[in-house]
Amino acid sequence: MSDGVMTLNLKGGIIMFNPAASRILGFSREEVLDRTFAEIFMMEMEGNDEFNQTILDAVYQSDVGRSTTVVFRRREDVTVTLSVTSSYLRSKEEDSQEPVGVIVVFSDITEIKELQNAEKELNRQLRDAYRDIEESNRTLSAALKKVQVVRIAITACVVLLFVGIGLYSWNGGMLKKKSFPSRAASGTQLESQLHTYRVAPRPLSSSISLAGTIEPLREINVISPFQGKIKERSFDYGAFVEKGTPLLMIDVSEIEIKLREARSSYIKAQRQLQELEAWSTGTEVLRARRTFLSAENKLNENKLLYEKGIISRNEYESAREQDINQKEELENVLKKGNEENVKILRLEFENTRSRLTQLENQIGQAVVKAPVSGIVIQPTKRGDEKAKVIERGVSVSQGDLLVSIGDLGGFTVKSTVDEVDIGKIKIGQQVTVTGDAFLSIPLEGEISHVSSQAQSGVGMGGTGIPMFGLHVTVKTLTPEQKKMIKLGMSANLQVSVYDNPHALLVPIGAVTSFGDKHFVVVKDRETGEARETAVETGMTTLDSVEIIRGIEVNDDVVVNAESKALLPVSNELDELNPVRRP
Repeated sequence: MSDGVMTLNLKGGIIMFNPAASRILGFSREEVLDRTFAEIFMMEMEGNDEFNQTILDAVYQSDVGRSTTVVFRRREDVTVTLSVTSSYLRSKEEDSQEPVGVIVVFSDITEIKELQNAEKELNRQLRDAYRDIEESNRTLSAALKKVQVVRIAITACVVLLFVGIGLYSWNGGMLKKKSFPSRAASGTQLESQLHTYRVAPRPLSSSISLAGTIEPLREINVISPFQGKIKERSFDYGAFVEKGTPLLMIDVSEIEIKLREARSSYIKAQRQLQELEAWSTGTEVLRARRTFLSAENKLNENKLLYEKGIISRNEYESAREQDINQKEELENVLKKGNEENVKILRLEFENTRSRLTQLENQIGQAVVKAPVSGIVIQPTKRGDEKAKVIERGVSVSQGDLLVSIGDLGGFTVKSTVDEVDIGKIKIGQQVTVTGDAFLSIPLEGEISHVSSQAQSGVGMGGTGIPMFGLHVTVKTLTPEQKKMIKLGMSANLQVSVYDNPHALLVPIGAVTSFGDKHFVVVKDRETGEARETAVETGMTTLDSVEIIRGIEVNDDVVVNAESKALLPVSNELDELNPVRRP
């Protein structure tokens, strides 16, 4: 085969490696067969995290049956682009469906990738050129349309002018009066078309349906205490662990070197600080004092001999100059132990001690333990992108997110809502949570988080619709509910955004609007007189409008003929006028 083929068992051991795989990856078959994938590609090589993650996902996360493209750097520092496909290996036993390993097929598509990139660049240049031409065409077309519109307008004006002059000349003085129906007759006709609706309180509610995914009530992140490689892994993703259970062991070879260097620096800094704190009684100061006293005695002797004429003036001056030099030397030696230098050395000593303490604490954390009891979860980086799979030989840096521990005392449902409904969502609103896997136990939760920043969604026709994230929290679960509900399950949410059991509803045709004001016509029962009344409206359904202020129960509201079809046959039969809930 021209494609490379590598087969691994479910423990990560390489059990088949064909010649094409040797040529593509740069390893001989003898180097890799009967050894683990982590040992060959993770501990002996660096810089192939994307390739390693793809293989680990196939083995440990059952991420098989899909193709992906990754970059691989060989030992001779040559980078190639590989197309990788993974599949299950089944047992030879008849009717066996259990996988016994994973087969990975990969091919070198470096040249194809380079050609594709070149093609993309040419297409981009052609697209830019076509866009420029289209923009020029649109500008020219707009200018021509403006000219054509002006011509048509001028022609129409001229025609209308001549037609108007002709009609005036032909009809001059011959217009006849037309008869119109009297106002009284019109009023009688309108009254015959009036229909009334008696106002009665009715329940009105509104809810929003959303979908989401079940996640832990809270996640406790476990981070790497220092940089190194994973030496051992003692957990399985999705398994329950007790607080204090060992999860990982990190190799401490590098940090032990740093710890020895820190101890050496600490001892040196401590010795220097002790020496400087006792500087005034130290050996160097005592030596400088003895030398100065000896020079001072020699000067006194030479002065006496010079006064008696035994020695020359040059010898006396030389002794005096020696005395001055030794005095300055003593002053310089004493300055080394002044308060400022002691303070500087004490700060350096504190730094070395802090560094040593930090490294001792880190090396004590080489065995990473579960901080709380819960489910071990593979954390996510952003969106649905999974973090690296923690396996023996994986390199981690200090502060890297290793795993998360999920608290299943309750759960959180993460969902999104579009910009149309986001204004109706508020923290604390009650939510009914159901799911296909737990239809028999609907749960009550509440909205605990609403994002203030939209994330890009995809709507009909590929149009981007701003979507806002929200979290619904169910704080407690019974033991029976915990058995039925698992992480990652889908959930349906019914968010109650409005509920009024005694709403005053009128047909939508009974309300007229002028600007931002709304009116209804109320008919007096005694006099039969209809009067226009200003009202304050609330929620609108498909056929009704909620009136918050302006009318009362049992008022007769006038509606037009078209809205009569929405009314019940009798106002006494309230159940025939149901409220539609959006």
